[in-house]
Amino acid sequence: MKKILIIILMLGLIVASGCGKTNDSSNLSQPHASSSSLEPEQSDLNTNKADSKYNNSDKENVDNAFFFKDSVSELNYNGRFLFDEPVEKDVKLHINEVTSAKSGRIYELKLDSIDGVSTERLSLGYFCVQKDKIYKIEPTKENLNKLIRNKEMPNDSVVVCQDKEIKDTLSNEEHGWHHYLKVDGNKREYYSYNNLVGTGYYESFIWEKDKGLINYRSGYGAERDSIEIQLINVTPIAEKSDDSLLETWVGNYSFSEFVPPDQNMFYGISIYKEEGNYYADISIDGFQTIERLRAKVDGDKNSIKLRFDKYLPDNRFQPYEVGDILLSFEKSGSDLNTLWGKIEPIDKNDKKSGSPYFELIP
Repeated sequence: MKKILIIILMLGLIVASGCGKTNDSSNLSQPHASSSSLEPEQSDLNTNKADSKYNNSDKENVDNAFFFKDSVSELNYNGRFLFDEPVEKDVKLHINEVTSAKSGRIYELKLDSIDGVSTERLSLGYFCVQKDKIYKIEPTKENLNKLIRNKEMPNDSVVVCQDKEIKDTLSNEEHGWHHYLKVDGNKREYYSYNNLVGTGYYESFIWEKDKGLINYRSGYGAERDSIEIQLINVTPIAEKSDDSLLETWVGNYSFSEFVPPDQNMFYGISIYKEEGNYYADISIDGFQTIERLRAKVDGDKNSIKLRFDKYLPDNRFQPYEVGDILLSFEKSGSDLNTLWGKIEPIDKNDKKSGSPYFELIP
């Protein structure tokens, strides 16, 4: 009887041990739910919302012809900032790679500091770049944590560049948040605006193939606290060797004013070529004024801009910053039109831009 009980007990232990091993094996082989990548589902092609995770494993080549090349870390833009004090000057846009994923790279686009503009507004946002899409991610601490720590695409991310147009889900008259994307040849134009109130926020991105972001605008209704930057066109290398583009501007130019009863102002500009670059030495003399400036000249045979470079000896005051557009010239038939910038005339009757003021001295 004892032998029978011992045998039954041993068989029970063997069976129990076998069941335990089966459960463990089952648990170990249970597949984990895999997170989806940044690549949207086919059904997302006509929407600009994103809700996904990505795998930060091996970096994949995600070159996008509408984004900046890997070798580009900063570019120069013409900037216009309408805050407490309007500012118009050239600024640098920094292209900083934050992290990378198997199906996308994350960048932050940020402008140099501008007096009177908050740090938050200087950041254009975070962008997830894929081969055929660019997502915009709002530049918040929470979103950055999702990207870097959780490897997760924030829910409020939107597609701002792709080959397929995105239609606005609201009619023009309908109040709410409007989003749409236009395809125009080599350009992809994304627009968003809020017309719930008259002072609603708006934002737009224009991308061009092989150039990247060529224009950005954001602000509130009636152009309050607005930012606009425009990529400064770089003359192709093939054209840079053609001196005729700027050579026709070489010479001396003059303009003078008289404001009764006794205010005079004399302007002199000498454009010349030095070591392959074009410069303009500017002198302004008159009522409480002695200015001696050097500017860099860029443009083509039809128009040029004079961008402040440095002060010259005998200059009295220093109101300009490097990159400021002092003034521009445009040719219109036989007329030489002036577009005023940081330099302005003293006579209010001469302040209309696009009119002929300066003359070429024979």
